[in-house]
Amino acid sequence: MKTRAILWLWCWSAFLYGQSHLPRALKCAPGLQVGEKREYFTLTVGDVHAFERRLALEAPQARVLSRYEPAGVIALYCPPETFWRRVAVLPEVLVVDRGHAEAWEERAVPGHDLSLNHIYAVHRQYPDLDGRGVVVSVKEWRFDSADVDLRGRVLLTGRSAPKATDHATFMATLIAGAGTSAPQARGVARGAQVLSSSFVGLLPDADEDYKTWQVAIQNHSYGSNIENYYSPGALAYDMTTMEHPELLHVFSAGNLGYETPTVGGYAGVQGWANLTGSYKMAKNVLLVGVMDRDGFPDYLGSAGPAHDGRLKPDLVAYGPNGTSEAAALVSGAAAVVRQCLQEQRQMQPTSDLLRAILLAACDEVDKPGPDYRSGHGNLNLRRAIEVARQQPLWQGALAHGQRVEHIFNVPAGTHRLRAVLCWNDPPAIPLAPKALVNDLDLTLIAPDGQVWHPWVLSTFAKADSLSQPARRGIDTLNNTEAIDVYAPAPGAYTLRVSARAISSGKQRFAIAVCTEAAGRLEWKSPSTGEQAISGEALRPRWQHSYPADTRGVLQWRALPDGPWTTLKDSLLLRRGGWVWVLPTTTTVAQVRMVVGNDHWLSDTILIAPLLRLKVDVHCSDSTLLRWNAAHPNARYRLWGLGSHYMEPLPLLIPDTSIVLYKDRFPQTHFAVSALFNGAETLPSPAPAIAEQGAGCYLNAFLALLERERQRVALQLHLSSLYGVEEVFWEKWRAGSWQLLRREAPLSLRMEAEDYEISQGTNTYRVRLRMANGATPTTAPVHVYYTGPAPALVYPNPARATQALTLLLASEHLPAQWRLYDPLGRLLVEKPVEDAHATWLLPYLSPGLYTWVFTRESQVLARGFLKVKP
Repeated sequence: MKTRAILWLWCWSAFLYGQSHLPRALKCAPGLQVGEKREYFTLTVGDVHAFERRLALEAPQARVLSRYEPAGVIALYCPPETFWRRVAVLPEVLVVDRGHAEAWEERAVPGHDLSLNHIYAVHRQYPDLDGRGVVVSVKEWRFDSADVDLRGRVLLTGRSAPKATDHATFMATLIAGAGTSAPQARGVARGAQVLSSSFVGLLPDADEDYKTWQVAIQNHSYGSNIENYYSPGALAYDMTTMEHPELLHVFSAGNLGYETPTVGGYAGVQGWANLTGSYKMAKNVLLVGVMDRDGFPDYLGSAGPAHDGRLKPDLVAYGPNGTSEAAALVSGAAAVVRQCLQEQRQMQPTSDLLRAILLAACDEVDKPGPDYRSGHGNLNLRRAIEVARQQPLWQGALAHGQRVEHIFNVPAGTHRLRAVLCWNDPPAIPLAPKALVNDLDLTLIAPDGQVWHPWVLSTFAKADSLSQPARRGIDTLNNTEAIDVYAPAPGAYTLRVSARAISSGKQRFAIAVCTEAAGRLEWKSPSTGEQAISGEALRPRWQHSYPADTRGVLQWRALPDGPWTTLKDSLLLRRGGWVWVLPTTTTVAQVRMVVGNDHWLSDTILIAPLLRLKVDVHCSDSTLLRWNAAHPNARYRLWGLGSHYMEPLPLLIPDTSIVLYKDRFPQTHFAVSALFNGAETLPSPAPAIAEQGAGCYLNAFLALLERERQRVALQLHLSSLYGVEEVFWEKWRAGSWQLLRREAPLSLRMEAEDYEISQGTNTYRVRLRMANGATPTTAPVHVYYTGPAPALVYPNPARATQALTLLLASEHLPAQWRLYDPLGRLLVEKPVEDAHATWLLPYLSPGLYTWVFTRESQVLARGFLKVKP
């Protein structure tokens, strides 16, 4: 019913615009010409099933890549001649848009920093808020479902893309990584479940998939070309929020921030309106830009506005090399906020409420109000959790002409008040010059009657106009409206929501309010458990609500009673951070900022060397682990991989090595952390034990023939000397193992030699005698020796059907081996690629046969083979 209503609205609007009587080319997206040589198209059709029936008859070579039926949108492959002649003219076709078989992944590199968006702070302050109970879909190529950092939390749906990429795995890890493989692999919401969804066709998933897998958030870290129009894809994504009000789509804005759009109302305006993909013109999604390490917009990231002047991106987050990572952080943050609302306020949040909370909690970037590069500001997860837990939230619905008021109290000493109104707007018609359908207005009224309207931006298509600061006004473009008031007077404030224009029925909405106390400073970093490596740089970061020109003194001390040492005097707080090269010692430390009489203390951290766990021995019954020391007085905690995460083992030891017996510790991954003076480091990286190349004491045993010296050089590589009492070098002779040499091990690498080598096969092994009585033994190693001749064939004489061994000095390879009968007739010709080869002798009559090795017609060796009866 909804689908038919939407399509009826589109057809009626098309009639009003007169498009139903215009030439066919005007059903095309901007810049798309009838007859254009392309093979992928996205269509809006009046009846999906009727269209597909006609398509099968008119263009059987066409292939539907994906469809979103509620919006009547289809992604299609079709040869261009067939498409324009037989498909585009079908009566069900309403709009033709460029299609994409796939998009490109926005670039991503390791190096993310969760402190910049207050994510580490949430991990420390609210450890149980980790996204559990929330399903996040990663829509792009397939991520590695066996990745240890996603262990136990991957949903296998059968809807993933055909190939896997590191980019997709990195996005999934940023969203929900457990930090098992290394601390840097910790994501925002390590309790969330993740699934992979193919982006082939670039349309939403089927409604049944969203419903079956209970997808709450879908991350889209990909892009295509700069396309400034409201496309069928944008319609489809907006329609998903009509069908699934709880579903939040998070898109990366793109990495074409320096490019110039060529179509649409902003064509030719360099550096603006360069969002990567027309589907990103959707209204009911979060579009995420990127900020740099210092908290300013990164001009690599694509900028707004949208095609009709709407504010895009909606917010920014840190991404070391683009918007992919920024979008993934926001998706993870949305999962954590959603969990918080479900558990602490017993709410089942809709996507408009999640958007309102995340935007209300954003830190301002550069100047007051939103802008087309940073949207409503920089993601602040800690403040978003505070809003979700205890600040005013409202949801409601209004018909045309109605209004509603909500009253809330603003405490004394408030630095900033922000109120955000969001609603999921019905889809517009494709190619609509203005996407907004239902228009709500937000107004804030102070206790003394003063009125504030939302922020609005200039939409004039000139660079200097688009860079103008925001001003107050009536917003008739956006389905998100925000009001900021600085240093508000305390008292009861009224938020009024008015329905300026509602097309039909009622429009649901959500409001979030965020108040920040004045004269405060909060540490983003360092935080307890954060990695602080001796001698390396650490960047203390903070967020403050003092006046903009306030300065402070940054200091640190070694705990428990070290003196405070100044790192930087007269430091402008608006810098937000400072680079501190840590001391080379191991110590518990704390940072503080002195602002007048206020002393703001950070969490305590343990400055220590980076711990690296090494697998020395990996036996069938036990594993020997070793690691570097953090401090002579440090103790160490062992961690093992449980069903989902690394879990502490009941072991606290003073040594830097330990033998773990597998009957008690069967885990596949281990890590170690250091404890010193009441503080603890993060666990070390946790390697997969079986993949570290460690043997059961015997890492490698080599036997190398040195022909010029007529000897065999033997080399042994031990993984550890722990418990090894004696080494035995042995050779197989006369049907038994005979001792060549015995010695106590003095190093991990040992050598021996054998000068009594025989023609044919020489076989060696090494046996250890352990303190516990065990005798680990290497596998036998063979050396093949031809003697003074370049080749050898044996046994000789041989019997018919017996296996022959063919030896040829390696410098003569490759070669051919031939066998001739007593009359000189060729019987066998065999290529020889290795110094040692075998050949099963066929049934031959007794007699004397001739064999020859040749290479490029040159005879290398010749001999006789006697075949016995």
